[in-house]
Amino acid sequence: LSKIRLQKEAAGPSPLPVLIHVMESSLRLLHPFMPFVTEELWQQLNSHIPGEKTAPESIMISSYPAAEEKAHDEASENLMVTLIDIIRAIRNIRAEHKVELGHIIEARIYAGDAGKELEHYTSAIEFLARAKPALCRGNTSAGDEDMVTVLNKADIVIPLKSLIDVEKEKERLSREIESLEADVDRLTRRLQDEKFLTRAPEAVVNKEKSNLESRTEKLQKLKSEFTRL
Repeated sequence: LSKIRLQKEAAGPSPLPVLIHVMESSLRLLHPFMPFVTEELWQQLNSHIPGEKTAPESIMISSYPAAEEKAHDEASENLMVTLIDIIRAIRNIRAEHKVELGHIIEARIYAGDAGKELEHYTSAIEFLARAKPALCRGNTSAGDEDMVTVLNKADIVIPLKSLIDVEKEKERLSREIESLEADVDRLTRRLQDEKFLTRAPEAVVNKEKSNLESRTEKLQKLKSEFTRL
């Protein structure tokens, strides 16, 4: 999220002070386990922080970070978990359908009470998930040509036409199905051959059985996807 604000030079306070504070505190936390690297990084960091001339000479004699109970914000943490889940889910869908990085997809997000807070992070969803998000109110609504992903605190609806060229995808699936059907037929006939079963080592037979099982499972999934298209 900070990278987005830095890259786009968004209006409002700079995230740099918070980033520096987090890094400096993290170095002090890590120092007992990584003494030399953290000392070097800490010295370099402090030399570039205005107003830090009163810092100790070494990280070894600086105070160890202490937890601040007032800094705990459960509502904000839950919101971030929901945001991360949404971005991860959309990216997973993009990966499954091999969507090109430059292609921005559509995504309707039903997040209930969290929807209002998530409105502040639509640019983050767009940048990190390569999606144009629309935060929707009310119950989740999806058509036959929509993909629905159900998360703990949000539902994501993505129009299939936003992900792929349906006709091209059907052609691709047809080729894969045809190839897998040939493999399944070949493996089935081989495993029905008594000569192969009696002469081949057990490990080879088991491997072919495993291959048949995995290809059959994949074939069923592809046929189901083709039917849906």
